[in-house]
Amino acid sequence: MKFFSWPFYSAAYVAVSDSWAISHIRFSLWQAWLAKLILLKYGGLAAHRKAIPFFLDLISGEFVVGSLWTILGASLNIVTSGILP
Repeated sequence: MKFFSWPFYSAAYVAVSDSWAISHIRFSLWQAWLAKLILLKYGGLAAHRKAIPFFLDLISGEFVVGSLWTILGASLNIVTSGILP
């Protein structure tokens, strides 16, 4: 995070761990790394900085939709998550 030229995404270190949660998001982390790599290679730092709000909106949208599904499931007393305990 401190060195812009560092080729590895900081979350990639978590991806190499063998935890249950990471096994479900490993492909998404790889896609994020690939998108960042392509954006930096072909667009440079200016394109990277312009794209940050877009990717933050994707992240916040994921949380909003997940929250709405959870509230809907709790209010209707139905299971809305695909992850079972």
